[in-house]
Amino acid sequence: KLKSSKKGLNCMRKGLQNVANSENSKYKIIAVDDEQGIIDSLSIFLKRSGYSFTGVTDPLEAIEMVKNEHFDLMILDFIMTPIHGDAVVEEIRKFNKELYILLLTGHKDLAPPLETIRRLDIQGYCEKSDKFDQLLLLIESGIKSIEQMNEIKKINEKLVTIEENEKKLSDELRSKMMVIPNIMDPSVPIGKDDSENIEVERFGDAYKPEFEIPYHADIIMRLNGMD
Repeated sequence: KLKSSKKGLNCMRKGLQNVANSENSKYKIIAVDDEQGIIDSLSIFLKRSGYSFTGVTDPLEAIEMVKNEHFDLMILDFIMTPIHGDAVVEEIRKFNKELYILLLTGHKDLAPPLETIRRLDIQGYCEKSDKFDQLLLLIESGIKSIEQMNEIKKINEKLVTIEENEKKLSDELRSKMMVIPNIMDPSVPIGKDDSENIEVERFGDAYKPEFEIPYHADIIMRLNGMD
């Protein structure tokens, strides 16, 4: 019985892992490091977790790839040649403000200043490690943030659609109301023409200026205008 329960538990764990990997496969991660060994390690580690992974050793090539393809998250080495990671981010932020970026450093003392991280909107950084445990936590946290941002985008798009539909319906209602005649109150007498109009009530006094109001044609002629 004990062996049977352990076997069932292992099957359940594998099933949950497969579901998680299936969800992770929706997200594309690009890693940029000028050391091929780091790229190979990240490839094994992230593909095992189910992520769609692309590795690049040339930072300039990575910039062009981000221009032409969609990636959800970037893992970026800081010290590289011919340009460092902060310069890569600076170029990417010129055309892509949404890419989630995690910076890798060989040592915490080599990390860029906090001001640079904030200015370039770098979402996090960690030291390189053989186990990548800290990096995996940052990636999982990043994926959750990306999911939330995607949901917010969908809601905003729905709101825009609702506003557009509301304006369209409002315009249609207004145009229909314009062609519907006003219904007279039954108490209103019917006369033969305007001469039989009766003033029922007056609110306030009509404004009387202290000067004579000129005819509009005279004003136009004085200003050399055209009607």
